[in-house]
Amino acid sequence: MMNIENIKVGDKFSTLTKLLTTVGFDKYSGGKQKKYQLRELNRYLTYEKTGKISRGKPTNEIVITEIYDTPKKAVDNRSNNGGNSTKSKSINDKRHKNKGIPIKSIDNKKIEFLNKHTQFQFTKETMCCGGVYKIQYSNNIYIGSTKNFYNRFKQHISGNMKNTKKLLDMGATMTALVICDKTQTKEDLKRIEFRYIRQYNKNNNFILYNHVI
Repeated sequence: MMNIENIKVGDKFSTLTKLLTTVGFDKYSGGKQKKYQLRELNRYLTYEKTGKISRGKPTNEIVITEIYDTPKKAVDNRSNNGGNSTKSKSINDKRHKNKGIPIKSIDNKKIEFLNKHTQFQFTKETMCCGGVYKIQYSNNIYIGSTKNFYNRFKQHISGNMKNTKKLLDMGATMTALVICDKTQTKEDLKRIEFRYIRQYNKNNNFILYNHVI
């Protein structure tokens, strides 16, 4: 049984493991136990990475962003559809997608992309992460969220979103405001994004390129 009485919104933890033990879980000893604990944790609260940098690299520090009044309903993740679990399917899809492509080759392509697109201010380790980002030129700013920074930047520079393409053509840079854990959903990211949009919209020093929410 989780104990969330001794935590509150805004509390920070150096790692996700520290948060899990604080709310009453034993330190997990394997992947299945970790997934179970995360599923339970996400029923009670939301959290996000703070984006804290240490020695030039992003840390795993997280902050609690919301604690639900009523826990979400537990989800049954047992195998279905003739015994084929979602986990097995995702693993097979990943292997198929990268079949025949050496990992080193993928890394080289990322490095080439980063060298070419200096406006995309991410590292090889964070470029395919998800979270909330900003595209900013001077006091002109756009706030967005995505499950993959790299893919979203390619959408912006392709002109699919005219307002951000204009900013990038002016010399804007895209940087992370928050790097989130993979367990967080698109809805979680949108909630964090909206919070930043409201924050920047209240600041008269910025011209917000988002629709006002």
